[in-house]
Amino acid sequence: MVGSDFSEAWDDMIDSRPTIKATIKALTISQPWASLIASGEKWVENRHWQTGYRGPLAIHAGKGTQYLTRRELREYPSGCIVAIATMRTCVLLEFANEKHAAGDVPHSMIRDGLGSADLECLLQHEYSEGPYCWILGHIRRLEEPIPCRGAQGLWDWRIPDGLSGGRE
Repeated sequence: MVGSDFSEAWDDMIDSRPTIKATIKALTISQPWASLIASGEKWVENRHWQTGYRGPLAIHAGKGTQYLTRRELREYPSGCIVAIATMRTCVLLEFANEKHAAGDVPHSMIRDGLGSADLECLLQHEYSEGPYCWILGHIRRLEEPIPCRGAQGLWDWRIPDGLSGGRE
């Protein structure tokens, strides 16, 4: 299953040299979706735009009340990085359905190392809504969320000194 893969890539994302600050891309996601990603339950993020970005991705839990009331939002971490994942691929859900019906797999998925079993998982995943599905892997919840300000779109997040691997 795509969302349950873990690798040594986490260590490669962290720059332990004290004089160099490493950055990775980050994405602000509303609650409760950010926490569902951090738990590994949700490994598809739905967006109205596609991305060519592949690699480490910090999952930032936004403070917005688009899906939850302020009272409900208090039950979740917000305004912080809650997990680190790997952005594996981005696929237009409608196109993925067409390819699947024809017994094929979208080229972008193959190029990014995914196959027919991953396509099946994507199409059956309860959170696959599209139009673009960002498929995440190697998801690691941080032991302690790291407060920071979010932004729209993909943005650069500087990894704090001393940050080490998260919990699987």
